[in-house]
Amino acid sequence: MDGKLGEMAKGISPNVRMFIIAALIFVCSLAAYANSFSTGFHFDDHYQIEQNEHFKNPRNIPKLFTDARLASYQNLRGYRPVLFATYALNYAVGGGNPAGFHIVNFAIHWLDSLLVLAVLLMVLKRAGVRDAGWISVFAAAAFALHPLQSSAVTYISGRSVLLASFFYLLSLVSFIAYRRGIFKVSGAVSLFLSLVFYMSGLLSKEMAVSLPAVILAYDLTVGRDDFIGAGAVRKYLPYALFAGVLAVFLALKISLQGSLADPSASVTAGQYLMSQGKVLLIYLRLLLLPVNQNASYDLEPLKSFEPAVAAAAFIAAGLAFTAFRLRTKNPAASFFLAWFILALAPESSLVPIPDIAVEYRMYLPSAGLLAALAILVFGMVRGRRVRAAVCAAIIVLFGLLTFSRNRVYANEYTFWSDVANKSPHSARARSCLAKGYFEAGDFRKAIEELNKAREMHYRQSENINVNIGLCYQRLGDRQEAVNYYQESIRISPDSIEAYLDLASVYFETGRKQDAL
Repeated sequence: MDGKLGEMAKGISPNVRMFIIAALIFVCSLAAYANSFSTGFHFDDHYQIEQNEHFKNPRNIPKLFTDARLASYQNLRGYRPVLFATYALNYAVGGGNPAGFHIVNFAIHWLDSLLVLAVLLMVLKRAGVRDAGWISVFAAAAFALHPLQSSAVTYISGRSVLLASFFYLLSLVSFIAYRRGIFKVSGAVSLFLSLVFYMSGLLSKEMAVSLPAVILAYDLTVGRDDFIGAGAVRKYLPYALFAGVLAVFLALKISLQGSLADPSASVTAGQYLMSQGKVLLIYLRLLLLPVNQNASYDLEPLKSFEPAVAAAAFIAAGLAFTAFRLRTKNPAASFFLAWFILALAPESSLVPIPDIAVEYRMYLPSAGLLAALAILVFGMVRGRRVRAAVCAAIIVLFGLLTFSRNRVYANEYTFWSDVANKSPHSARARSCLAKGYFEAGDFRKAIEELNKAREMHYRQSENINVNIGLCYQRLGDRQEAVNYYQESIRISPDSIEAYLDLASVYFETGRKQDAL
């Protein structure tokens, strides 16, 4: 049967084949994410999107490129203007309905999957890999349906990763076209587009910074003959131009945002690097065994060396060594292994980020590792029918797991209940779960969870006191509400929210002068 399918495929024009494949990936992805479009805002979505008035006026779009203070309603500085412009466009078209944001996220993810397919076809055919078409389709479908990607697709704020990956992949495709002269466009135009897409990726999320390193990996593996055979200008000019684009971006970010690193990160570079060793083991386990996902890992930075760090260092070194050894024997696998390592490095190495582990950081790197695994598996497994059955089973399993994972995002209660079950000592999870109970009208349960968070010495204890006060106010116990509001003001004298809520209680009880 597989042979007949192959003969039928040969009789179809390449354009029609690509359209059919794109449609199949779309349909399968839509089935996996069908239950995500009705979910709401979660986590950073609230302050960055839902409550951010700056995005609700499309006239602010030009300002997003010149004012980093528009990143959130809390005036937290952030410089990702291309990303923020898409939020503004979402509001302009569909208002604050989360469904519109989910539709855009899904559409970008589908396009990312097609771009992964395009890169795979270009790389595998250039490397002369047997069954390049089947490997490319399988790896792209696995990327599209892997449940790990739900952390970027279903979580609306994960769009930063989706969008940066979109431009990253477009830039890579354009660069390969420049080296190979594939498209009927002059080399200068292909290179110019690659640079424009690179800057667009950087303006979506800083993780795109690794692209020049991935391009170098391509030049030293799959594109080695093209690279060596090129003249000095054609060989080295792109790297000088990419360095120039990166320098412009860094200058903009420093001048508008004030710093490159996240100032809220309270961990040193060394501690963060050690911690990422432990996180690498989590990421690899999730990629190979995608169960027990967690939207908010409760991980403290490592202050001293642990055996897990040694194991992770050994695995990372093994992957790097394998990529190096395969550079001539299997350049395609070598390139994609290097892709995984290099694409993960910006957020999982020396630059401290407050959250030690976040699943959507594996979105773009996973494409490289999934491609490398597909190449190696297709090389080892004999028999087309066996391979077809295994690939189909994996794709179906991934789709079912993604559909199941999306149910966690249904509302604040389901979202944070899942986190609290998997990270029972997470003060953040307890505090946010309380919000779910509050929205459901179960104020006693909300108070219970908030007290648990406060006992864990959560850094935002003044906000916890405010929220406990709100619960008591809704229960009609105004004196207890006053006590908690006053305690919040004692801890944080500049808490505007606490003063406003205290004033509201005074007004309700007729103490209008105190309210004023």
